[in-house]
Amino acid sequence: MGCMKGENEVLVIIGQTASGKKKIAESILALYPDVIFISADSRKIYRHMDIGTDKPKGKLREHYFLIDIKHPCEQYSAEEFRKDAEKVIKMAYEKKRIPVVIGGTPLYLLALFQGFFEHKKDENVRKWLEERLIKEGVAALYRELLEIDPDRARKLNPNDAYRIKRALEVYYTTGLPMSRLMKKRKPPLFSPFYVGIKWERKSLYERINKRVDKMIEEGLIDEVKSLFSMGIKEDCPGMKTIGYREIIDYLKGRISLEEAVRRIKKNTRVYARRQEYFFRHFENVRWVNIEEFNKDTVIKEIDRILLRILKEFSKG
Repeated sequence: MGCMKGENEVLVIIGQTASGKKKIAESILALYPDVIFISADSRKIYRHMDIGTDKPKGKLREHYFLIDIKHPCEQYSAEEFRKDAEKVIKMAYEKKRIPVVIGGTPLYLLALFQGFFEHKKDENVRKWLEERLIKEGVAALYRELLEIDPDRARKLNPNDAYRIKRALEVYYTTGLPMSRLMKKRKPPLFSPFYVGIKWERKSLYERINKRVDKMIEEGLIDEVKSLFSMGIKEDCPGMKTIGYREIIDYLKGRISLEEAVRRIKKNTRVYARRQEYFFRHFENVRWVNIEEFNKDTVIKEIDRILLRILKEFSKG
């Protein structure tokens, strides 16, 4: 499995939404009271949005950083996350505490551990490429990328429509090949030691459905009403989060509550599939398949793995 090699490596817990990362965090905290968690979750950054983002509570919350750092109407980029996360990790080392990055936003993790460049997005270019993908097919776009940016094209699967389209988008919005821009990226300060939490799809979907029902029971509707009472508009970035946007449609009289709940579950499942797709391309992940273990002992098994990693890490 390998071991931590000092202060340039960071333990990272990844997994899809509703995979139980918060439960894992509680187990780590029980073993290591001085742990610092860096949240890699693009929704937990927003203040006043607790139920729908399933934020940690109580003592566990006290050990989390990069939660509640933005107003729901503020933007927050992957590059901003990288800078903030690096500061927290450095602070953890200075205070002789163990940093653990934990979350399910792939772009945040890529920005932190692979370097990331941002370019001005152009919705017209994006729409144009999406229309071309439908009309011409992925093979035609790939051939175009081979001419424009052969270095990037050769690193991609010819059927990877998402990355091919992104590389073309970068070129048509910046005028420069993506491969050239990637070479200018600042090298990451830290390298990840990934532990991934994995569920069989059917089981994960059941967990998602139950969690959505629980959010409704805990007062998600009242939370959205409270956000409105603060003057937060429905077009703010935070309010576009799954769970909030569907409840907004319900409160605005566009759909029934039953339909809102159905859509939250469906959209969350779609998001989970997207996460699965992205994480599939992450390298050197120690995946822990929950289904392989008895449900009563799964946390103990994960603790055993984390204990082995963290013992080595604490020597750094």
